[in-house]
Amino acid sequence: LREGLLAAPAGNEASEEGAGKVLLWQLQRVLHFLRGGVQRFTDPMDLVEACAGQLRLAHDVHLQNDAQEFVDQLLGALESQLKGTSQENLLRLCFGGVLCHQCFARASPSGGAPQLAGQDRGGAGAVLRRPDVDEPFLFLELAV
Repeated sequence: LREGLLAAPAGNEASEEGAGKVLLWQLQRVLHFLRGGVQRFTDPMDLVEACAGQLRLAHDVHLQNDAQEFVDQLLGALESQLKGTSQENLLRLCFGGVLCHQCFARASPSGGAPQLAGQDRGGAGAVLRRPDVDEPFLFLELAV
């Protein structure tokens, strides 16, 4: 992920090309300093300010925000800034997937309405299956 983000063309803040990609450029700056800097730390305030300008968070960036909301907004902004570059599919390859929804029903032996599989009341009937519904995602929220 880091190498892919560093390889993406973002211009810089002063260039016309980089004007809309400030968040990507600031993230690249932080990653570059952490990877190749003499010091093992860097000041992320410019990245925080870029987040303030481009992410629509519920609270100010200097306050604590919901982690899921922040990741959702950050990945969405990065995805739009990577669009049209050689790294366009980077986030989808690293984090994305497809959620498949399946629905099965068992036909009632008495000819009544089908029942969901698992709610079988003892009768043997044909299993009816609806087509799978695929839903792509960029990140998957897991309830803990």
